[in-house]
Amino acid sequence: MEQKRKDLFYVNYDIVKPKPFIPRPLRINESITDTPEYNSEKVYVQNECYDFHYILSGNGLVSYNGKNYNAGPGQGFLCHSKSNDIHYKYPENGDEPWHFISFTFMQDNFYPTYLNIINSNPVFTIPQNVHIINLLINNLTSKKRIVLSCAEGANIVYELLITLLRYSAESEKKEFHPVINKAESIIRTRIAKNISVMEIADELGVSREYLSRIFREYTGEKLKEYISKERIKYACNFLINTDKSIGEIAGELNYNTSSNFSRDFIHVMGITPGEYRRLKKYGSLM
Repeated sequence: MEQKRKDLFYVNYDIVKPKPFIPRPLRINESITDTPEYNSEKVYVQNECYDFHYILSGNGLVSYNGKNYNAGPGQGFLCHSKSNDIHYKYPENGDEPWHFISFTFMQDNFYPTYLNIINSNPVFTIPQNVHIINLLINNLTSKKRIVLSCAEGANIVYELLITLLRYSAESEKKEFHPVINKAESIIRTRIAKNISVMEIADELGVSREYLSRIFREYTGEKLKEYISKERIKYACNFLINTDKSIGEIAGELNYNTSSNFSRDFIHVMGITPGEYRRLKKYGSLM
């Protein structure tokens, strides 16, 4: 069955001499979808494995224990191929494509730990500058089979699981700080505006200093940098899915000049907007 999902890139992991009971990565995909017909409940998977999804742009819906959770940029979730614990889909009222990576791995006797990880909050907020997220994204740019030793493959899976356990605890803690959730909601709904920390603080009725301190305390990230990264992620969607010029995209995001937009883009992504577009469309920076 066609799942209305476009796979932009995928890379398979080739583990040399895999051993029983040792976790191993299988593959990583970069995908995009923009139709409500995309629904994980319609997917049949033959082998038992686990998938970690990390959202680059757009928003999807994750369902767990009868509750729906938004999964937007900078968030991720873990699901098990053979159970009905978690379902995910593109929302019927979605207004932009859902762009994400999915990392698939196998680990024997992992299901109880999996349930423990997702139990308190199935959707994790993880900054893109976290090492394992950067590693997975960089693996995609190789566009080839990645050969790893058994230990190297296991290290990738273990680092991901440790990160999920850490941010699972932080997500649970953050539920009791609605100021952070409201600040993130304001940023998401006005992502194209050049909104400042002071404007967000004024709307929330708190001081700029308090908002900056509490945000960094509970996310490990400066609020100003978070806003910049979210805007650049939004720009990435335009670069991949439209033919708009760099100047037009800068204007969409209310940058004063294209050079200011390019400077922020390089700071977040490490390459220019033009290089990013060529890499995603043609698999090469040239």
